[in-house]
Amino acid sequence: MKHSVIPLLLFLATPGPVFSDGVPSEVVTKCQLASQNISLSSLNSTTYFLTENRDDQTRIYLGLCHPLTNLPKPAAEFCDPSAYSCITKIDANGQEVEFIRNAGSNSSEMFLEGQHVALEFRDGSNCTNRFDQSVGYTTRIDFFCNYDSAEDNSVRYEGVLGKCTSQVFWHSSLACLPGQKKSKETGSCVLEIPGYDTKLDLSTWAKDDFYFARSVTGKKRNFQLNICKPVKGLCANDTTICEVDDTEEQLVQNILEKEPQRILTYDEMKEIITLRYVDSNSKKVEINIECDKDAEEPEITLTSNNGNNYKFRFLTKKACFVPSVQCSAENTDGDIYSLEMLKGTEWEVGVADTEKRYSIKVCGSLPMNSDNPCKDQSGVCSYEIDGNQQKNPENLGVMYQKPQVNEDNSISMIYENGDTFTDAKNVTCNKSTEIVLYCSNTEKGPKFEEATDCKHTLNWETPAACPQEKTVSHGCTVREPIYGNLFNISDLYNTANDYVVKHDDLTFLLNVCGPIISNCSDGEICFNHEIDLTYDEATLVMRHNSSSKCAKNPDEYISADIIFLCHHNVTIGAPTVSATDDDCHFNFEWYTEKACPPHERVQCSIAGPNGVVDLTPLSLPRDNYQVAVENGGDFIINICRSLVHSNKSHCPYQSAACFTKTGNNGLVNYDNLGQVSNGLQIDSENKVFLDYKLGSICMDPKSKKAHIETRIHFECAPGVFDSVPEFVEFENCLYVFQWNHAAACPVKQIVEGNCTVTNPASGFTFNLSSLQLPDKNYHWKGTYHHIHGSYQFNVCGPLVSTKCTPGSGMCMGNGTNMGVANANLRIDDGQLSLNYTSGDPCEEDQNMHTVIKFVCPPRRDRDAASGNLEKDGPRLVRRNTRCSSVVEFFTELACDHQVHCEVPNGDTVYSLTKLRRHQSNYHVPNKDPTKSDFIINVCGPLVPADVPMSRCNPHGACSQVDGRFEGLGKVQDSPYLRDNGHAVIDYIDGGLCGNRGQLWSSQIIFSCNSSSSSAEHPFGFPKHISSDNCKNIFHFPTVLACKETYQTQNLSEPDSCQMYHPGISDYVDINSLRRNESYKVKDPESKEKSEYFEIQPCGKSADSCNGAICKVTPFGNYSLGHLNDFTYEPTRESVRVRYLEGSVCNSQNGKKWGSKIFYTCDERVGTGYPTVQTVYDCLVIFDWRTSTFCRKKNPGVIPPIDDEVPTSKTIAPIDDTVPHSNAPIDDFVPEAPTSTYPDKMEDSPPSSGGASWGHLFLVIGFILIIAGVVILYRKPEARERVFRVLQGTRARMPVFLGGRRRDDSTLLVSNGRMSASAFGSLTDDDDFS
Repeated sequence: MKHSVIPLLLFLATPGPVFSDGVPSEVVTKCQLASQNISLSSLNSTTYFLTENRDDQTRIYLGLCHPLTNLPKPAAEFCDPSAYSCITKIDANGQEVEFIRNAGSNSSEMFLEGQHVALEFRDGSNCTNRFDQSVGYTTRIDFFCNYDSAEDNSVRYEGVLGKCTSQVFWHSSLACLPGQKKSKETGSCVLEIPGYDTKLDLSTWAKDDFYFARSVTGKKRNFQLNICKPVKGLCANDTTICEVDDTEEQLVQNILEKEPQRILTYDEMKEIITLRYVDSNSKKVEINIECDKDAEEPEITLTSNNGNNYKFRFLTKKACFVPSVQCSAENTDGDIYSLEMLKGTEWEVGVADTEKRYSIKVCGSLPMNSDNPCKDQSGVCSYEIDGNQQKNPENLGVMYQKPQVNEDNSISMIYENGDTFTDAKNVTCNKSTEIVLYCSNTEKGPKFEEATDCKHTLNWETPAACPQEKTVSHGCTVREPIYGNLFNISDLYNTANDYVVKHDDLTFLLNVCGPIISNCSDGEICFNHEIDLTYDEATLVMRHNSSSKCAKNPDEYISADIIFLCHHNVTIGAPTVSATDDDCHFNFEWYTEKACPPHERVQCSIAGPNGVVDLTPLSLPRDNYQVAVENGGDFIINICRSLVHSNKSHCPYQSAACFTKTGNNGLVNYDNLGQVSNGLQIDSENKVFLDYKLGSICMDPKSKKAHIETRIHFECAPGVFDSVPEFVEFENCLYVFQWNHAAACPVKQIVEGNCTVTNPASGFTFNLSSLQLPDKNYHWKGTYHHIHGSYQFNVCGPLVSTKCTPGSGMCMGNGTNMGVANANLRIDDGQLSLNYTSGDPCEEDQNMHTVIKFVCPPRRDRDAASGNLEKDGPRLVRRNTRCSSVVEFFTELACDHQVHCEVPNGDTVYSLTKLRRHQSNYHVPNKDPTKSDFIINVCGPLVPADVPMSRCNPHGACSQVDGRFEGLGKVQDSPYLRDNGHAVIDYIDGGLCGNRGQLWSSQIIFSCNSSSSSAEHPFGFPKHISSDNCKNIFHFPTVLACKETYQTQNLSEPDSCQMYHPGISDYVDINSLRRNESYKVKDPESKEKSEYFEIQPCGKSADSCNGAICKVTPFGNYSLGHLNDFTYEPTRESVRVRYLEGSVCNSQNGKKWGSKIFYTCDERVGTGYPTVQTVYDCLVIFDWRTSTFCRKKNPGVIPPIDDEVPTSKTIAPIDDTVPHSNAPIDDFVPEAPTSTYPDKMEDSPPSSGGASWGHLFLVIGFILIIAGVVILYRKPEARERVFRVLQGTRARMPVFLGGRRRDDSTLLVSNGRMSASAFGSLTDDDDFS
């Protein structure tokens, strides 16, 4: 968490007079404190010091022992010659302007202030203080002892105290008191609380007499102590702590001597204030002050006493600080209002004709010091002026939520939880304040409007309440308006080479933040005119123009937008063409760390008893995990790092977990669920977990936590590579997730041979066999550590024509065998390598050996002309010892090209990870039967074991072109969502296409189709659509691209036994899982046989309680819930059935027991048996592997009704046209039968005897019956509606009339919110609408 005030330490030793021997004695005296042997005279040679406060955009110039001299322009024009201190301001245009010409012209003598020294510059410019008195402006400098030479004489400008005093903190080794010179850390009683935008003077928490403390263990002991002030009680010599007897009337001993040194620190992660006392006899007392919401009066206990060292715990509600809030707001039209300019000032406002005053801090807290009459944390404090005194203070609250935009576009800041008020009827409330801001061209400041006993209202006309213009910069820096971060992309300027980007048959030349270096040649499009850099909707965009005319419209020049996107692991990166609006305008994407705001990362591996667990593969540097919530909203999560900033996330920069939800007003609300704190940890069961802390404020009054936290439990699941985190529960301000993944298994060294190896964390198989050279060797010559060498080696095979012995894999130029070749490719902690051992003998009876490390080259520009291309091949041979050598070999075959395979679509996240193959590829027939089939994979490269030629590696698609296999593109970016709702993934940089230098590319378009699954391909199968202009397009209809697949289906019949399984497009009857006697499952957390769970999956309650699942204990039985809803989870290939409304689990908050069963297909186990997966506080999760949830081999279907329907139709095109083609995508599929009759039917033969109304009614009735049957069969929503009515009617009938009995098993029916498409095959219109 960063400090809200960032100091700019700037030492300026400008040429000028040197104040040493020639310094007047009265000036030297003012910089000395002889009684403490302190002198700052050695700093005289510096003519001025400069530091700034970025909150209020002010700079302060300080002349320490003399007036300011030799100031630079324009500051010299803004400061009086006699001033010791001068303050300037930075205006909205970034220009320095005059502010306070004289902030002090008369230097006081240095004086002792508690445990540090101070100096004041007084009698500055006239100023009106808060008592409406005219005084001279003052600058106060507090000096603190410092021993860190790297930060010695660091100067920090804290801003304005009150109205007429500026506060400066100066840390210097010259300011150490004699008793402090043995200590490496120091402090006063003034402390800044990072992240809370407030300062605390701990002496304001001191009592007039003392606090009382007791021991908690061992012998009963009693103490009197105080905070930053002496005890006024039994303690002698004005000490701060002493021990007293049980009667609390006699002194036992003074713990500390008089005036001990004070050391004050703050632990940001633990949120603990630590006050340490150290006296002249080296006795030490440590007081740890912690938040406790219930401790209205402090609770102080002795926690340990070892010799002369004492530790106390000080619990108090005062330490439960409220952090500053985001100081911006957004309305439904997307307008942003930034109040940052109001934060840096403590605003004062009076009430007309009264002595009442209000002190206000915008989006933060007033300093908790002696100047603030409200001693506790407050954002608004009211008081009355009585002469020079402040009386009757009232804490009117702190801001807990960011400002909100009202319907009239005014902005409300709400301050809550102030002092408690009780009226005559004994009704209580907490005082609050609402400040309503209105847009105005001039700053008028806050004005009192009205006040009741519980709420105060103020109005404020200010330019800050006007909508922000889109942030535009004509340089390479731009500040975003919501969090105030300054983005600076100037480092992207390439001083050596321009960036060259090829797209189709076009070549683009560009650079950013500087001119193009190269001369623009014919045929190149050179973007040499930067227009501006903007920040809009969380995206950095730079506009460029070229000097090339657009062929389509000769009156226009070709232009481009460069969109800079955050990637934590790419320092510079390079642009690529992402989309083309037309031939006159191009969009480029540029992934780079320069587009990322401040973020944190922690180590993502930990050593456990069974080996090292490394979750690095789960840590995403350019994406986040998005987990949809059943009741709306999404969890946004990353692992071991802060969230990746993008326009999909509205979360604070430092958050690593966040909840977002769009409200009824259209605004996106978020909750910070915690930020990166520590790395991985191991619990008592040797399982790995990750904690994120310091989230939003915990609003649960029963929770001891000050902030929301998140914990993610990881379970080792061998072979599970495509899972996502699962939300488990929220309790006591703690969000709990569970993640089953192969990456959570201990890392093992894997060796497979044949020059292939499978990464156990991701399931990706590396195949380096194509690197073996059959008729030559790799050569490397170079110098390492001043030793020149010449080497030959081969990969996964012996050298060819070598001086070394046959079978050698690495050979020195002089014929020394450095290791025998083998093909045992191995992966160890993510590192690919070959180990060649048994070379020639070397020192100490050892043999030479060589390790070849294969490295994925950094992906930069894809054209060598940019100078950024990392070429494949050996980069370095390192001789570690005479016997050991290492070869670094760069190859793209060492890159795990798998990408994050999820696509957010509103509140739904399409998880396409199950479409990625790990054992074999998709073999897709070519639309042209005369041409070769395609081999493709999804979201990753082809499986090496299933490719005909090594040329296909590491592409994601491959085919035979003109008799030769060519890679058709590599997967490098995650799939994305088109405007028409289809998910799309692009493969680029394939092999050469034709003779024009173009490269092959491919595109897969995913669309919703629940009827595309089969036993062989449960999630669908791709189809070739077209191949044109070096681009292949495939269509992949799949149930995983349907919103309905991910919806939770609520049940209206709690004992139903049938449910629809989208994964197999069929109903599953779990009635076969019922037993006369309930299933009994051992409780893994209990050692008692008498404690277990009972389960009846549906139809009736378990034996031991009134619920489907029971927890049986010797002390009573508890229901774990009734059947409530179910969800298909494709990543686990499971159906999750949830049971809610069980017995009360937590009597304090009334939370009830719940449970979940994950049903997973397993043909081998038959019915199977439930097992306990995890037990949480009020939730139990079971796994049940069973053949009941497997696809039926011969599913029964209702015979279709004869009807004349077209045999096929053209699907609505997935895209309007194939690129560079006017023809729509030609994709014909059979049309589903329809229940509609032809519009015109053949006339009936005339009947003699006239019309019969009875016959007519019979015919009409017969037609209607047939039509109804057809509709029920072909229209799932109609069938569902009828079934629901019939079941509901039967459920209400008496048993003797055919009503349902308690043990009756019926169809599980939704409550009507399940969409029809979840109950059968989608028509093509459904797929492509």
